[in-house]
Amino acid sequence: MEEIIISPIIESLIETLKSAAEDEIKFTWGVDTELTRLLKSFSIIQSVVEDAEEKQFASDKVKQWLLRLKSVVSDAEDVSEEFISSAAEAKVAEEVEKQEKGPESGNAKEVKSLCPCLHHSETPTSDTREKFRRLRRKVIRIEKECRRLRLIEAHKQEVLNTMPTNLPEKAFKFAALDNIVLGREEDKKKLSEELISSKFSGKGPSVIPIVAPDGMGKTMFARLVYTSKEIEERFKIRWWFRASPDLEEEKINGEIFMDTLGFVYMGSTGSKLMVKEFVRKRRFLLVIDNVRDDNPNWRMLLKPFAGRHKHSKIIITTKSEEVASVLGTEPPFRLEGLSRDDCAKLFILKAFDAETFQRCSNLRQIGEIVDKCGGCPLAVKALGGFLSDKRDETEWQNVLENPIWNENNNSGVAFRALQICYQNFPASSKLCFRYCSLFPRDYCYLGNELLQLWIAEGYRQFDNVGIVFSDLVIKSFMSMDSVWQAKLRYRLHDVAQDLAEAMSGKEFVRIVEGIKPIEIPQGARHSSFVCNTVRPSVRLEELCKDTNKDSLRSFLYLDLFHNKRRFWVDARGDFGDEQLDLLLQCKFLRVLRLQGSVIERIPESIAKLKLLRFLDLSDTTLAELPVSVCKLYNLRTLDLRTCIDIREVPTDIKNLINLRFLYLGDDFHSIDPFPHIGNLKKLIWLPSFGVRRETGYRISELKNMSDLKGAINIFNLQEVGSGEEAEEANMKYKPYLTDLTLEWWTRSGDRDANIDEEVLEALEPHSNLKRLVLCGYQGRCLASWVHKLESLQGLEVISCPKLASLPEKGLPRTLQTLKIISCPLLRERCKKETGEDWHKIADIPEVSIE
Repeated sequence: MEEIIISPIIESLIETLKSAAEDEIKFTWGVDTELTRLLKSFSIIQSVVEDAEEKQFASDKVKQWLLRLKSVVSDAEDVSEEFISSAAEAKVAEEVEKQEKGPESGNAKEVKSLCPCLHHSETPTSDTREKFRRLRRKVIRIEKECRRLRLIEAHKQEVLNTMPTNLPEKAFKFAALDNIVLGREEDKKKLSEELISSKFSGKGPSVIPIVAPDGMGKTMFARLVYTSKEIEERFKIRWWFRASPDLEEEKINGEIFMDTLGFVYMGSTGSKLMVKEFVRKRRFLLVIDNVRDDNPNWRMLLKPFAGRHKHSKIIITTKSEEVASVLGTEPPFRLEGLSRDDCAKLFILKAFDAETFQRCSNLRQIGEIVDKCGGCPLAVKALGGFLSDKRDETEWQNVLENPIWNENNNSGVAFRALQICYQNFPASSKLCFRYCSLFPRDYCYLGNELLQLWIAEGYRQFDNVGIVFSDLVIKSFMSMDSVWQAKLRYRLHDVAQDLAEAMSGKEFVRIVEGIKPIEIPQGARHSSFVCNTVRPSVRLEELCKDTNKDSLRSFLYLDLFHNKRRFWVDARGDFGDEQLDLLLQCKFLRVLRLQGSVIERIPESIAKLKLLRFLDLSDTTLAELPVSVCKLYNLRTLDLRTCIDIREVPTDIKNLINLRFLYLGDDFHSIDPFPHIGNLKKLIWLPSFGVRRETGYRISELKNMSDLKGAINIFNLQEVGSGEEAEEANMKYKPYLTDLTLEWWTRSGDRDANIDEEVLEALEPHSNLKRLVLCGYQGRCLASWVHKLESLQGLEVISCPKLASLPEKGLPRTLQTLKIISCPLLRERCKKETGEDWHKIADIPEVSIE
């Protein structure tokens, strides 16, 4: 039975209502009373909804109440966000008129300050009031039913306080632990001997299937053998493939062609013959990992290697006896469960550090939990991670006595262990995990990809969204896969993917190209289309039909070629303008991700998606961004990375005043900046800002951007004329910035050192700053505030030829690294032992002077 989870959505809704209630325009539109009452009612409902979520399986009345509540909450989201969008539109219109007419005077100015939307001809006053009133009546009925159900008010503890503060660091440590392989030395020896042996099947390479149930560590074991010294020496040519649903003969040819010959594979007859000739003459080792019998192409995966070099070897890993029987030429290598001792070692590695293990009083329960895992490494790691921050014996006993262990189904021990972990997730984490069901098996999650989507869906707030991702890593649901352009990529374990799909219910729909079409359930809210063939045929009519278009909240276009970094062929699908026109009929969409699609235009009708929060147009073939996008006043995220044909954006983008994340270009392609970025006061992510003298580009644009987080590079500081002008940036009042780079871009002879010193002094950052870089600065001394940065860990001073000394009061004691590059005067003063300023830096652990 599907579990209804609504508490995180109500929490997000309350934040939205608070934001709406803080807007003065509510008085003008006559909805101030309704907003206040709605906020009070949903706060009351929020206090009991967790009790309802717990009781839903025991009481059908509670279940039905939750279903009705879910519908009302959905309506409330629509109405409140429509209000916020319309209010933003009114504010923008007022600001535009103010700029066009210039300063106003007298009573007219006073009246417009009280009623900022009076001049906005399309103010939806009466319609907005009626929508709020209808919503209020529905909420009153829900509230009355809530009282009759006698639900218990929860004393909710803040999630952040129930989890370790060092969760990201802990997750990184646990990800490394997941790569440890225990108890497989004998198995490794046996398989290595078989691979090195000279026996062959007589029909080409020997194919050895490694067979074991999910979670037994087939992939880790195969990797252990694949990377061993003796195998590397035996097989100079080795390839590794994951048998994802999109893997087929053509893709294997393409990867081998690129890897071995270094040319782009075009799929021609000549290219295929070159691949065949290459593998015929050379001894190689090929691993095809995780071959499933539900992969439509699995019987054809070994076709490119038929009749090839007789001393080559092929390993396939699978849980399917049929796959092993059909593809294997040798008897299956059966990977058994780990011994009890090895399981106990693995569990202790995940559940304890050295100090806490010494104080452990749960030794008996460790043995019992390990026994429940039946030798399955994934089950051991998942439960070890789950119990790593739980020292109460009752919590451990609850794991042992969980009825999931006794369920009569074919789910397997790994699935049950992960299900127990999932059962104990907070409600918001459950929703975030379910969302993974929209992505295909073996999908590589890059950077903040999931986090951005979870925020857009209202499942988590920015400040704590990373907790969910870290928790999935700690509990071995997700593991580090690889590194791409200095960013970690993660992969959901197969068993976790199965669990996400089992828990997702009818709200989440994934349509996969090349797979038998599925029936779209009525009322589906979140959907994805997975392109896994070179030229798919995309049909969205069923998804966007009348019964679904008002319920659909998310659409993700997922291009597996782009995700797997297969750039050897133009693999873009046929998702284009026609399909986009269909989606734009779904007026309640919150998330629209079109990354990697072949859309060439964005129609003006996109402006009708007033509630859209997330728009990803990255790596598309768009030539320009239309002004209509600038009317999406509810937008929080706009991604235009790798849109190589877009050189500039409309200046009206400054009107997107609710924007939090704006990605313009990347390391390989940049989009020209636009004026008045300071209008985007809620922006969280701004990696760089270039100062100009023209209006709209001055450093004062940063004045009200107090929510900026992470790193920012402020360059062209030679364009700042004085300390007073620099002070307008209000850098001291940006407490979430951790990394600050300040750059001047002209030669020393071109500038007055006094001005640089004034500017730097005025750009004093918040004391939370962890890294500071100064480049091209022409002052003679550092700012007086440097020694006060009590959180500073890294300082870099680059190409500052006039800088003659470090501050009299020295550098912060927290400093761990200091780099001085191309600063001749400072280099002399900081010479080891003999320099006049050496005593100021002698205690810094890492000092580099070039």
